[in-house]
Amino acid sequence: DGTFYLDFGTTAPTNARLILYTTTGRPVFEKSVFASKELVTTELPDGVYILRVGSGEFYRIQKLIISHAH
Repeated sequence: DGTFYLDFGTTAPTNARLILYTTTGRPVFEKSVFASKELVTTELPDGVYILRVGSGEFYRIQKLIISHAH
């Protein structure tokens, strides 16, 4: 259903920006996150995305695969 859970641990900023990009670099989703644990819901189709989350000099980039198949 496009819902995923992020856990940044204790080193994450409390006010960060989450951005999902397509593999071609186009931003398709943005959200402000205010806690070290965050539930995120999107309506994005199945596919591979690049997740970038952070604030200031602290950020993380990771591959995210969305699959609606059960």
